[in-house]
Amino acid sequence: MFTYDKESWIKRWNSEIKNLKENREQLLRLQEQVRLEQINVTQQREQLYPKLQILTNQGSTSDTIPNTTIWPSSQSPYTFQQLLPLISIYQFSDSTD
Repeated sequence: MFTYDKESWIKRWNSEIKNLKENREQLLRLQEQVRLEQINVTQQREQLYPKLQILTNQGSTSDTIPNTTIWPSSQSPYTFQQLLPLISIYQFSDSTD
């Protein structure tokens, strides 16, 4: 009787350990994915911000910026005009960097 309970307990314990390891590996993969996405967003922001500054310094406003896409249309359906307000909002909300 005790041998069966011990064997059952060991099986459950091993199963729990296996599940914990799998969950940990999944979390680590997700953390890496988020880290890479954050790097990507930062790089995109660093590339777009100087362009925005140049346009701003030239006196361009969202009314005078041509309705052209930043990326090929297969990658993004948004135009610079549509993204400009979002960039401005993000610039102020991300002041903790």
